[in-house]
Amino acid sequence: MVFYIPHGLDRPAPLSSTPRNLAFTGLVLLLLSLSIAAGAFFPIAILDPAWQLRLGAVLVNSAPLPLVGLAILHLALYLDKQDELLVRRRRIAAALALPVALD
Repeated sequence: MVFYIPHGLDRPAPLSSTPRNLAFTGLVLLLLSLSIAAGAFFPIAILDPAWQLRLGAVLVNSAPLPLVGLAILHLALYLDKQDELLVRRRRIAAALALPVALD
C-alpha cells in the first residue's frame, strides 16, 4: 500500500516563509487601523462636539492595532535580518508611524 504525501506536507515550512507571513500580518494590522481611523473622519464636522468625541474615542480605542502591527514587523525582521523586502517594509512603516506619534 502506497500513500501519497503532497509536496511540502511531510516537513515543516521553512523559516524563511514565517517572517514574511508575520510581516504580512503586521501590515494588515496597520492597514486595518488606518481604515478605522479614516472611517471615523467622515463625514467631517470639525466644529461638532459629538464628532470630535467620536473621533477621539475611535483613535484611542484603535491605538493598539498599529502598535502591535509595528511590533510584529520588527519581530519578522529580527527573525530574518537579511530579507531586503522586510527591511524596506519596516522603514516605510517606521516613517509613517512618526507623523502618527507626533499627532
